[in-house]
Amino acid sequence: MRNTIDAIVLIYSDSIKYGNHEKEDDLNYKEVWWHQNFLYGMEEEGVPIRCINAMDIEEINKYDALTMARNASSYSAFEIGVGVDAEKIIVRHRVQNEDEYLFEVGIRDDDKQIRIQGQNTARIIKKLPLFLDND
Repeated sequence: MRNTIDAIVLIYSDSIKYGNHEKEDDLNYKEVWWHQNFLYGMEEEGVPIRCINAMDIEEINKYDALTMARNASSYSAFEIGVGVDAEKIIVRHRVQNEDEYLFEVGIRDDDKQIRIQGQNTARIIKKLPLFLDND
C-alpha cells in the first residue's frame, strides 16, 4: 500500500504549462490562470492541497485528466483526487467506478465557475453543502 498524503492531491500534466502552444509567449490569460482560481477556491475553504507533476510519478503513463484524478485520489488521505490536463479539471473520489467522477470544469471556463469548483472540491472534504452557480 502506498503512503498517503494528508491533503487533496492534484496531479497535472506538463501540457498545462503551454496548452496547445509551442512556446510560453503564445499563452493567453485563461490558459495560465485557471489554476489560480481553482486553488484560491480551495484555499478559501482551508483544505490543504498538494500539486504533483504527473511526470514525477512512475506508474502514470497516460496523461488525461481522468487517469490523473484516479491516481491522485489513491494518494490522498481524503480520497479525493484532482487531475488536470490541457483541457479540463476532473475531481473524483477513490471509490468511484473507473470512468466516473464527481465533476469536470474546462480550464477555459469562466473564472468564477473554476473558483466555485475549487471551493466545492474542498467542501466535499468538509462535508459542507456545495455551491451552485446560479448566474
